[in-house]
Amino acid sequence: MAQFDSDNQPENRRGRGKSFKTKLLDSIRRQSLFDLPLGSTEEQAEEAFLDHLARRASNPDDNNSAMLLKELLGRSYPSLKSQLPKIELKIDSKATPAEKATAILDSVAKGHVSPDVGGILIQAVKSMVDIESATDLKERIEKIEEALGIG
Repeated sequence: MAQFDSDNQPENRRGRGKSFKTKLLDSIRRQSLFDLPLGSTEEQAEEAFLDHLARRASNPDDNNSAMLLKELLGRSYPSLKSQLPKIELKIDSKATPAEKATAILDSVAKGHVSPDVGGILIQAVKSMVDIESATDLKERIEKIEEALGIG
């Protein structure tokens, strides 16, 4: 299989091109929107655009001001991601996956762990089993290939 390095790169036929933001700022500069002088910089165009949005967002006579304000605030102060509560489960680290899942279900049934957190924990146990299985299978295949002199 080919490895990519500084000398071996995939062909780039079209290139990534400009981002939408860059195209928008270029358009603002080309059209001298928001009282921009000819030959203004991209930074000046961005500042003029943000000034325009801020003015409209704070204008009570503008029917779209609430939507613009919400967008500006959402971009400036992203909402916090909720976190599940911290829980402490005493599960033997040497327990089998089935025993771990049973302990989690018992904690849910007793009300020590919420059902959604219990489901997440059981899914984590299942993911660990999948990872262990895939790792074991890979090692076994490599040993078989080595014994057969292939690979």
